Amino acid sequence: MSLRFKDNLNALLECNRTYHGNLGMTYHMELHRPKEEKTPYVCQLTFTAAGGMHGDIVQITILNGFTLGKFVSFTQNGCQDAFLEFSEASRMPVGGMFCGQSWGPSVFYSETHSLILTVKLFKLLREQNGYNFDFRIEYKFLSKEESVVRYGGIKSDIYENLTRDTHHSSNNYDNKFASPKKSKTFDSYQEEFEIRSKNWYEHTLNLTTSSIGVSATGKSQRKSKSKATKNSTIDAKYYLGDLIPGTYCSRIYSNCDKKLCRLQSPNFPGTYPRNLTCYYAVRQHDVPQGKHALITVKQPKGNLVWIIAGNQAQQTKNEKEKLKPKLQTGPELLVEFTTSPYGTFNNLQQDTILQAFNGFQLEVEVTFVDIQSPTYAKSKRSCEFWVRGTGHGVLENPKHSIAPNTTCLYHFQGTELPSRSMDQLQVSLRRAGGISPTNSRFKIWLSVLKFDYAPIFESTDENMLLQPLKEDCSGMLRIFDGQLREPPVCKDLDCYVNEREMPQRLMRLGHNHTNVIARYCRGSIPRSCDHVVLNSTFSRPCSMQESFLSTSDYATLELKVTESTALRPLNFKINYEFVDLFQDGMPFDNDQGCNRKFVSSVIEPQIEPIMFRSNRNVFFFGRSGAINLNCVYRFEAQRGERVKIVVYRMMSGNRTCESKMENDTQRSFCFGNNSAKLEIFERPWHDSALFVRDCICNSSMASVLPFTYISKSNEVEVHFTAINMTRYDDPDSLNFQATFEFIKPIIPFDCKDVRRKLGSEGTISLNDGDLECKSRPWLIEPSTNKYLYLSFRGYYLSRYNPQTPLPINQSTTYDEPICPTKSRVIITTGDSITITACPLSDDYSNRHLVEVFSAGWHHKPFFQRHEYSPALSVEYIPEIYDFNDYLLTWLELSRHPQVAEGLEDCQYSCPELHACVNGSIWCDGKVHCPSGYDESFIHCSTILRLPAEVLAVLCVLLIIACCAGSFYIRRKIKHHWQRSSVLQTRLKSMSSVNTNTDTAVFDEKDFIS
Repeated sequence: MSLRFKDNLNALLECNRTYHGNLGMTYHMELHRPKEEKTPYVCQLTFTAAGGMHGDIVQITILNGFTLGKFVSFTQNGCQDAFLEFSEASRMPVGGMFCGQSWGPSVFYSETHSLILTVKLFKLLREQNGYNFDFRIEYKFLSKEESVVRYGGIKSDIYENLTRDTHHSSNNYDNKFASPKKSKTFDSYQEEFEIRSKNWYEHTLNLTTSSIGVSATGKSQRKSKSKATKNSTIDAKYYLGDLIPGTYCSRIYSNCDKKLCRLQSPNFPGTYPRNLTCYYAVRQHDVPQGKHALITVKQPKGNLVWIIAGNQAQQTKNEKEKLKPKLQTGPELLVEFTTSPYGTFNNLQQDTILQAFNGFQLEVEVTFVDIQSPTYAKSKRSCEFWVRGTGHGVLENPKHSIAPNTTCLYHFQGTELPSRSMDQLQVSLRRAGGISPTNSRFKIWLSVLKFDYAPIFESTDENMLLQPLKEDCSGMLRIFDGQLREPPVCKDLDCYVNEREMPQRLMRLGHNHTNVIARYCRGSIPRSCDHVVLNSTFSRPCSMQESFLSTSDYATLELKVTESTALRPLNFKINYEFVDLFQDGMPFDNDQGCNRKFVSSVIEPQIEPIMFRSNRNVFFFGRSGAINLNCVYRFEAQRGERVKIVVYRMMSGNRTCESKMENDTQRSFCFGNNSAKLEIFERPWHDSALFVRDCICNSSMASVLPFTYISKSNEVEVHFTAINMTRYDDPDSLNFQATFEFIKPIIPFDCKDVRRKLGSEGTISLNDGDLECKSRPWLIEPSTNKYLYLSFRGYYLSRYNPQTPLPINQSTTYDEPICPTKSRVIITTGDSITITACPLSDDYSNRHLVEVFSAGWHHKPFFQRHEYSPALSVEYIPEIYDFNDYLLTWLELSRHPQVAEGLEDCQYSCPELHACVNGSIWCDGKVHCPSGYDESFIHCSTILRLPAEVLAVLCVLLIIACCAGSFYIRRKIKHHWQRSSVLQTRLKSMSSVNTNTDTAVFDEKDFIS
């Protein structure tokens, strides 16, 4: 539908009237140019939305070519010939004026149901293209339910479950536009809203949805069915604040953590009125205990808005700045929006781009930070923090905006204060007088992960961005090695700060003995560890070439800005670490690592056990780049004393490891990933090798902790090791805590037996010896470059090898027959393999045999990574009423010579062991080789023991005798056959004679004889 008024009569009738309409209809209005003698010309047009099918708000579109006078200035006498004034029926008039020519559509939306347009023409002038009056507009009436850009969508029946708690406005009309209630499906509703409205700026200037379209010719399209009804309740998703009574646009917002608060320019999203000042007060009343509220103002999609932000309204504003995408303050925020008295309908940018004054919309968010946090400064004038403690953390720039010409100081001090919940640090504001320096055990390790200082505001020209960055220290970060009481006098030659421009109070320094070790400006970054920010999960640790280490227990960080961070954001992120240099005990001789010792003779007697802990120096751990950790804690007791150690805590990081106790021996073993563990070693004699006794890893509910160990000698070592560490391994994830004490047993350890065995072979009777010696182990040591083979009758019960640990769900126990005794034999090798066996008496056959080789025997020297001791430790844990005599034998072995080296093979060997043995055991009447090869007849006969020369002569004589005997036997056989042949001949001749004569009968035996 289109309405046009062109004759003089209609031109008179169309003024001072109220216009209504229906939803979905677009009405065209054109005022006829008055005659020159009719000036000054005044016309008032009132557009009222009657609600329901007649709409809730009014839309006025200033068409292209609209002309009303000539625009001269925004501030003084800007509209001298004519002007257009907008006013709301239920609000105080502001008196702003629009004039000039419109070069594109410009839209104005009412905030109430009625909008008044006042047109005044003082002088009709003829211009080059016509007169200075060409009034053409379109108007339509819209439903609030479809005004999603301003109100964020309206609650209706289909969205009944998607609402949030409604905070109603104090204005009667604005009570309809509070925020919907939040629920689990709210995000999907918001996403739907964003899809519906994201292309609003590009495709339409209407506040309505696409279902209400405007044709190019000005003709209207009507919706088939309206969703609005007169009695419908409509609540806005956005909370637009409570209008302050008696003001045109000033509003109050509260508790925006539970609402979708939006700061909007008046009559958003259309052109805002002129000659007004709006105040937006945002307050957060409900703050959790221990937290502080920060109000964040953001502008969606990066649009720029001309506003003045601050916590106090200023009397004069000569300059206005554009708001960057984010502005953060404390729990209260006051935003002032001021418009000039005069204005035109379009904004000409860079002489080529026409842009309508469509106002702004700012998002308000509320975040809560810890009160004791360096990301928030309580005082607006002072920005100074003391960061004390023994741990580590990440320091970032203040989360709120910083005022111009502000200096923030961060004082780092390593102290022995107890840890707090936030990164084990105590952060507090500096008090008057500071703290007195004391000798400390700390150093501060700083790694700058990020330093980003925005360019000069609005400097987005491509040519400027392509130019090399020049050093800009208007926003600067400096690191000082030491303590500052006041901002320092710059000590280097390349100092950007002009000290004459600094207040005199900032130049007063205390006892300042600090040096600037780093300065960060835009275009000048000396060191950084930015790869951690790029990939925080898999990045390598920061190296010393990428970070800084103080020379004392103090370091100071200074942040100085000359411009507000709301306009030029300055973001930094720094890893800090209090490097704890303290270690329990005394160092080894000239040892700068983590090896420590505790000597009974130099420690005063203590009533309570003494606590000792793992090293907390981060440079020994994976977070500093170290790969392996090996710390040794040695305990040296006096003669007659023993060492008692109780382990209360052991943490091995994220490794899946568990300590399990063996019931028979009360030994603790590590199962699973034992790459980080705590092992207890014992040295049976002061110059002997160490033998592992127990292994402890992660503390857990099923842990063996607290674990108690009492030594059987007077020298014990605790080894805290971790291999293949990552950046997640640090003193907090890898640590232990234990106590020790030197004790004197009730029964003195006055053992007179010689339990340190040497020799090529030997036998041990496990049940022999004095009572005082029962608890002491046997130490069997071979000769140089020799190994040991140990055997006895028994069953294997368990075998633990730390080089190949078993999974957590498995056990070291073998599936063997039930042991007839509770006595146990524990054999420990030099490479920490522990074998537990059940001893058997001589009544059992040799089929049940326990065999043990010393460390290194099964590994070729070329492939052996560590030099382990070939000695063996044998412990016997007897049953109380077990009087059987268990015998244990050992044999000294050596390897076969290498054939490739042309060496002769060994003279005495055990083939079944593939080893050479000492000749002293050969044929000594006692079987040493498992097969009895050393006592076989071919080796042990008396004749075979004769000298080689005698054996050779005997062999020759034996050969001669054999030959003579053979010759004699041959002659006898030949003689026998010859005589048999003569006899046969005679018999034949006699047989032939008997055929002619009477046969002669004679006895052959008689003949032979």
